[in-house]
Amino acid sequence: QRQMCIRDRSSTIDIDDSDRLVVVSPDSDELITVERSGDRFALGLRTPTCAGPRTVAWWGEQAVVTCPQEDRVAVHALDSGTFSSIELPWGSRPFGVVVAGDIAYVSLQGPGEIARISLAGTPTLLETMPAIEDARGIAVLPDGRLGITRWRSPDVEAQIVVLDPVSGERDAVALQFDPQVASDTEAGGVPSYLSQLLISPIGDLAAVPSLQANVNHGEFQNGEPFSFETTLRGVVSYLDVAGDLTEDFTRRRHFDNRGLLSAGVFSSRGDFLFLSSRGSRAVERVDTFTGAQAGAILDVGFAPEGLALTADDRYLYVEAFMSREVV
Repeated sequence: QRQMCIRDRSSTIDIDDSDRLVVVSPDSDELITVERSGDRFALGLRTPTCAGPRTVAWWGEQAVVTCPQEDRVAVHALDSGTFSSIELPWGSRPFGVVVAGDIAYVSLQGPGEIARISLAGTPTLLETMPAIEDARGIAVLPDGRLGITRWRSPDVEAQIVVLDPVSGERDAVALQFDPQVASDTEAGGVPSYLSQLLISPIGDLAAVPSLQANVNHGEFQNGEPFSFETTLRGVVSYLDVAGDLTEDFTRRRHFDNRGLLSAGVFSSRGDFLFLSSRGSRAVERVDTFTGAQAGAILDVGFAPEGLALTADDRYLYVEAFMSREVV
């Protein structure tokens, strides 16, 4: 069973254990809360924060937010209006944040490192550790290790690293190149733009939403020009968490007429996976036991970038970045 003290994935939107929602607003440099009372929802607090906040995670009644434009992390006590700031080295570009107990782990996209920050008392930077180039998505695995994604992939494979935050030991994980010939429903290539690593609450599976770029196609590569159906696909890849965290390539799923899958969230029982499709303004639902697509929600706002699900699985929040709204 998931430990409720662990916010196990980085996201632009997060729900605490009482279904209070917090979301970053990078245009207005704010954190915004949404309050739920039964089946009613209301705008809560609008709290000024750093310039261009990117991801947020609850820590008790406080919100931890990354500030890549200012190379710092802010910790807000939203109800009292007070906050603390943790300065990071120049060029850190903090992006993803997860909280485990009184520790926040933050991916630093500039140097490819992870920052370990103590939140107890006065928030303090404890150390930084090497992780992976272009580090972005971050999640806490069931055994306490961290999974960190490389945002932009090299041509041969997508890359993830598993980091032991105690010893600093790192293990590389690859999402393999897909060699298949492009068709009107699928396209080969390499998964890229990996901004999240999603851990199933039953601890057996990890999912990685992304775009799959068909870098083995085109007039220069094979003499065939690209079309809108052969350039890219939205895909989700799966890793075996219970084993050695290798990819189960046979389970990788392509989404026809979909581009970048920008975010995702598992249901509380791990039986469904919800994935936001940024370009098509939709949320796709996948049955994780069969791998089949199990419906879609359309018109969820422009450029959905974050998903969060209430604890009772009844309501799905969608952060639609270019609509400036939560749906």
